[in-house]
Amino acid sequence: MTALPTQCPNCGGALIARHRDRLLWAGGLFVLIAVAAILVSLWLLLPAILCALIGWYLLTWGTSGRGLWCRTCKRFPTKLHVCRNGTNL
Repeated sequence: MTALPTQCPNCGGALIARHRDRLLWAGGLFVLIAVAAILVSLWLLLPAILCALIGWYLLTWGTSGRGLWCRTCKRFPTKLHVCRNGTNL
C-alpha cells in the first residue's frame, strides 16, 4: 500500500484525507434521506434538496476526489503521483 500524499500537486497546499468507504456510505445515506423526505411530504422539499446536494458532494468526494481535498485551492487533486517510498513527484 502506498502512502497518501500530504501536499496538493496543483498548489502545494495541505490535503484533507477521509476514508472513501465512509464518504460513500454517508453520501448514499444522505441521498436516501432526501428521497424519503420527498416521498413523505412536499413540505420537506427544501431540506430534501439540501440533503441531496450534501449527499452528491460526499459521493463525488469519495469517487472522483479519491477521498482527498485541498484546503488551499478548494479542489480535488487531479494528478496524484506517489513514489513507492511515499514521497510526491
